[in-house]
Amino acid sequence: MGAAAAVGTECDRGAAVGGAVAACAVLAVVSSAVPAALVLRCRAVDLAGVRE
Repeated sequence: MGAAAAVGTECDRGAAVGGAVAACAVLAVVSSAVPAALVLRCRAVDLAGVRE
């Protein structure tokens, strides 16, 4: 195999790593935003445990 094949392999690995990093970033944002959105749907009084 020549140098061009080795370079292509490196690019493919970089693309795979970049895709994995992007997927992890999306998963991290979603997994932190969804619980926050659910908590913010409650009123502050409910979160404090104070009865009206």
